[in-house]
Amino acid sequence: MFAALTAKDGTLAVFSAQRAELVSGGSDYSVTIRLHDGDIVHVNPARGDGRRASFATYDVPLSMPAVPAFRARGIHERELTLPELLRAIERPAGAVTKAQAEAGLYRRAAQVAVLFFLPLLAVSQARPPARSASGFGLVLGVGIVIVYNEFSLFGERLGFTARVEPLPAQAASFVPFAGLCIVLFLVFSLLPGAAPLGRAATALTGLKRGRPVSV
Repeated sequence: MFAALTAKDGTLAVFSAQRAELVSGGSDYSVTIRLHDGDIVHVNPARGDGRRASFATYDVPLSMPAVPAFRARGIHERELTLPELLRAIERPAGAVTKAQAEAGLYRRAAQVAVLFFLPLLAVSQARPPARSASGFGLVLGVGIVIVYNEFSLFGERLGFTARVEPLPAQAASFVPFAGLCIVLFLVFSLLPGAAPLGRAATALTGLKRGRPVSV
């Protein structure tokens, strides 16, 4: 272990030790480096001299930066709980307006409801095309979820402006997404033949070669 510290008066302290450990100061959050079996050299550049000493154990305190306190919760609608959002809809107060509270509430509700449709999307995209180990279905499924999330976020922001009702703005992205998940699952489970992804890949291959393909 090797370390050097410079004091405010310009004195330089150089430490060398066989080993060291960090010791917590407890409730004051201070940290101390405890050196074992080493030497310390104090050098005074102004006088050009120094002195050396050996030690078995030596503690070097570390100055930790001050940790700023967290601000109070509740400035933004994203920091409110669901009961607080409901109260903000009935009695708008502070920085959160009624439109913001409604938009935030409906987006959170949509995010919860989406969890019931994600398994349908996952099952419909799970089977790759025949004789293929392609992971295109996974990429496509993730892409669909990302696109939905962006439209859902855009609907929430429209609701913030109060120019569009928050519920229709959120439903405009949730309803098509839920419908797509149901349709893809039904095609996968009820129609005979290849999985939807396989039929789509076959159709795209046929179009690339310049001839129509029935799917």
